[in-house]
Amino acid sequence: MHSKRVWEILNRSLALPRAVVVAAMIALSAVPVVTIGSIAYVSAQRTLTHQIVEDNFEQTRAVRQNIALFLDQDLNEMEFAAAALPSKRGGAAAALYLDQFRTAFPLFSSVALWDGAGRLIVHSGAQPAFGSRLSSTLMTATAAVSWNGARMTTGEILLNLVVPIAAASGGVEGWLSGDLPAAEITRLLHALDSTDDQYVVTDTSGTIIIANEPGSIGKPLSSVFPKLIPLVRSGRPGTAEVTSSLTGHTYLAAFVPGSLSEGSRANFGVVIGTSEEIAFAPQRRLFWVVAVGTLITALLAGLISVFTTRQATSVLVAEIERRKEVEAQLARARDLAFETARLKSEFLANMSHEIRTPLNGIIGMSGLLMETRLTPDQHEFAQVISTCADTLLAIVNDILDFSKAAAGKLVLEQTDFELALAIEGAIDMVADRAHQKSLELALAVDPDVPQFVCGDPARLRQVLTNLVGNAVKFTEVGEVVVRVCMLSASDTEVVLQFQVTDTGIGIDRAGQARLFQAFSQADGSTTRKYGGTGLGLAISRQLVELMNGTIEVHSAPGKGSTFQFTAHFGRSKQAGLQLHDLKGARVLVVDDNATNRRILQRQLSRWGVIVTCVAGGEQALSALRERAAGLRFDIAILDLEMPGMDGVMLARRIKTDPAIASTRIILMSSRGGRLDADDTPIDTWLSKPLKQGQLYRAVAAAYGERIEAGAVEPAAFSRDDSQIRARRGEVRLLLVEDNPVGQKVAMRQLEKLGYAADLAENGKRALEALERTHYPIVLMDCQMPELDGYEATRELRRRENAKRRAIVIAMTANALKEDRERCLAAGMDDYISKPVKLEEIGAMLDRWLPQALNPDLKRPGTEGDRPPPPSA
Repeated sequence: MHSKRVWEILNRSLALPRAVVVAAMIALSAVPVVTIGSIAYVSAQRTLTHQIVEDNFEQTRAVRQNIALFLDQDLNEMEFAAAALPSKRGGAAAALYLDQFRTAFPLFSSVALWDGAGRLIVHSGAQPAFGSRLSSTLMTATAAVSWNGARMTTGEILLNLVVPIAAASGGVEGWLSGDLPAAEITRLLHALDSTDDQYVVTDTSGTIIIANEPGSIGKPLSSVFPKLIPLVRSGRPGTAEVTSSLTGHTYLAAFVPGSLSEGSRANFGVVIGTSEEIAFAPQRRLFWVVAVGTLITALLAGLISVFTTRQATSVLVAEIERRKEVEAQLARARDLAFETARLKSEFLANMSHEIRTPLNGIIGMSGLLMETRLTPDQHEFAQVISTCADTLLAIVNDILDFSKAAAGKLVLEQTDFELALAIEGAIDMVADRAHQKSLELALAVDPDVPQFVCGDPARLRQVLTNLVGNAVKFTEVGEVVVRVCMLSASDTEVVLQFQVTDTGIGIDRAGQARLFQAFSQADGSTTRKYGGTGLGLAISRQLVELMNGTIEVHSAPGKGSTFQFTAHFGRSKQAGLQLHDLKGARVLVVDDNATNRRILQRQLSRWGVIVTCVAGGEQALSALRERAAGLRFDIAILDLEMPGMDGVMLARRIKTDPAIASTRIILMSSRGGRLDADDTPIDTWLSKPLKQGQLYRAVAAAYGERIEAGAVEPAAFSRDDSQIRARRGEVRLLLVEDNPVGQKVAMRQLEKLGYAADLAENGKRALEALERTHYPIVLMDCQMPELDGYEATRELRRRENAKRRAIVIAMTANALKEDRERCLAAGMDDYISKPVKLEEIGAMLDRWLPQALNPDLKRPGTEGDRPPPPSA
């Protein structure tokens, strides 16, 4: 009745034809439904657009990371190939090497060697994409490993990877290039090859090299997608609606700049888009169905709207599921790349173990051999064997560190440690080489440098050992001085500066520019004369950067070098030890080296000592006699090696003069060993470089001060001290080792040190021996048949219960940091990596000797007391 009444009113008032009135009624009734449908369409379109944009952006980032990883691995292999090229770049040797490289890496269609003028020397495989001559632009622009882009060759797109080859005298000697078919990258992108996606990969010049649309390959990105260029030029990630000039299709495109591809040296563009026509098709169908349906009847339009909404939702859900599957495929590809990197790292670790096992026998046996009665020729031969083995071990350590750095697995520990002990430990490792070359090796630490800091002592020692070792290697006459000062300090951290100065051969500016690059030395001739892999300084730079510091060098040819680096350390909660005040003690320092005199004066003055320094024996005698009747000197610190009158002669002159004979004498030497003469009139003997704790102990003892236990570090390891050897004889050790050579080396080393030891061939035999006899110290190998060292230690700890606990020290060829942590987690007390030198195992056993003789003593198990982890 109501509808009829409305119809009559409209018919009389408007006087319109019936068909027009019906159409108007239908239109009026459809307005609410059409409005609601339009709002739903717009809302769904925005939601889908946002989802597609986010998916495109994430896919673009994932594709870029996978391509970057793919290319970076090939660039790494070419870097190693360039570094390992035969010294004579041309000829059959280089051609054979290139053939071997292509056999190992068949993805490359061609590899070629070019001379310094850009001319082709030799190639392997197809003709290089460059022809027979490199462009001058490429030759001047390629200062490091680069991805040169793409070139069309016989209808195929090739990616050109170029690596410069450094000349021995500086500059670039030539280039190594490789042509990689773009089809190899296409295989990585097969997951994105769908009907509604468009992906585009460009080289560094913006030329499209891979795309779904074949017609766009080889064309500039600006000509195919001109609306995308402003977004690319901005250098910021984002999305844009672009239209292909070739097909007219519109896409929602995403762009991720090269700066977001961490660690990649390839700068390329990747764009992924979804077709707008296809993406919004469900919404358009919905709109037209609703619009037409509501013109017929509002009810029918509502039903159709519900049906099509469900259909559109299912399509949207299917689209999202498909994109999730694509993301899962990309994730699997990424995981495969990570697994490849893990397998490579595991391979290097296994190779390290296999190399270290025979090296342990070579180094150990050569060390024992040199201590037997040999002819001069035999001793020289044994010394050469030992030196070569040490060099090979250093190369293995460098390669392991470089591999970990390339994989981003170099991680620093954070533990409280005593700074002076870490620095002195690094200097001790090269002190013998300095003594053999009669170099003065000195250490100067500023008074305001804190005694304890928080950081990684092992990595700090590694950097210092590398720098000081290089200084000693390249210095024939003069001195090597290590200085430490504090640049700044706050409540939470301190910033320290370390300097290593030498009087060696020096480095020119060209050499300094490539000094911290991998596989590079300042001068190629130094590799032949002095040896080395060229990795030490590159690894040191990476470690310094992990410490939030910088490293640099100041040098000139013939004027020596100064390497300095900064490092940030946390504040330690451990309070520094309070040393006795030696105020009033009068000390005369006699040394012909001005640097040593300055260091001793600063150090002794810090303790309140009144210091007088002279440069020679006659000056020292004059100074002593002038003060003989008054405030005479209490102590004279004499250098052993001085021109005219050496330290021993001066000490005898002092002791034979009644007026000054009461002066206590401390003799310091760079020889690295004690004097053989029993009649040398000295009170204390010290080895250079002087350690603060040992110097303090010597001065305090000579001055008559009583030193509290623990105030300074214990004396250095000595295998010839009769009292220590007697204490060693009271302890019987158990050596657990399956390798026959390792057994002989370790047993002979223990015998040299004065220890008695029994042998067990594996973990099972070790447990049986420990059931029969209590061994205070067990030297445990880790990789053994039947029962390895880890399981044997766990079983030992389970059986001990309330019994006396044995000290278990891992002695293994597994040299990675995680191996050390695994040993400690298994219940072992300490760790030493093979190859084991006599001094290293002796120092470690002596540190545990008091605990072995008296189990009630505090165990030296704090992190700061433990030996440093291996460098790898």
